[in-house]
Amino acid sequence: MCTKKIAPGLVQEANEQSIRIIIKEFIVITPVISHDTFNKIQELVHAGVEHLVFTSANAGEIFCNYCSQQQIVFPEHLKVFCLAGKTRDSLYPCFKDTAIAGTTANASALAEMILSMNVGRVLFCCGNKRRNELPDLLKNQGIEVNEVFLYETTEVPFAVMNPEDLDAVMFFSPSAVSSFFSLNKMKAGAVCFAIGSTTASAIKKYTGNTIITSAVPDEKIMMTSVLDYFQHINQHKE
Repeated sequence: MCTKKIAPGLVQEANEQSIRIIIKEFIVITPVISHDTFNKIQELVHAGVEHLVFTSANAGEIFCNYCSQQQIVFPEHLKVFCLAGKTRDSLYPCFKDTAIAGTTANASALAEMILSMNVGRVLFCCGNKRRNELPDLLKNQGIEVNEVFLYETTEVPFAVMNPEDLDAVMFFSPSAVSSFFSLNKMKAGAVCFAIGSTTASAIKKYTGNTIITSAVPDEKIMMTSVLDYFQHINQHKE
């Protein structure tokens, strides 16, 4: 089972290897970006904030879509710290490679990178259920963290009809983990695939089942982990 929509090509790739993927969204993302939100962002940039931070592809997509619609262009000196994989990809419409100050695989590592570069102030573009790791690490070291919420996350729990048929579940956020386990349990031997270390940590609160964490927070890389896992299992059955 996959707890969010993924590219149809990835589903087809799994089908070709006799892996059936059931897609059921366990969270809903609602953009809350507005003219007032961007006025705040622009005011902070004009006041001297030179670094934006993104730890979510949702935030990146919503940010860039709004910039495109409103024909907003930011100063060239503005730099961005973000997670690698899909989050970085979501920012390509707005920011060239030269604008990316650094990328990492998870939020804690991103905070450490920011700390190593002597940055004094950042603008954290996120959702209303963002995790505390990055802002707390930065604030504890005296960095000013300005936050703007670009979207809201709502959990949509769903009771799986036949959980004993699930050999694996793909999780893409701690919110999806919470939503899934609020009504479901995994059978013994089923595997959890996590998009990153933060999501993996959330899974550990609910189950002792095996967790495989994607090397990069990207759904294509995660799907490769899924395919590799089941190919390995099938080879040992032969």
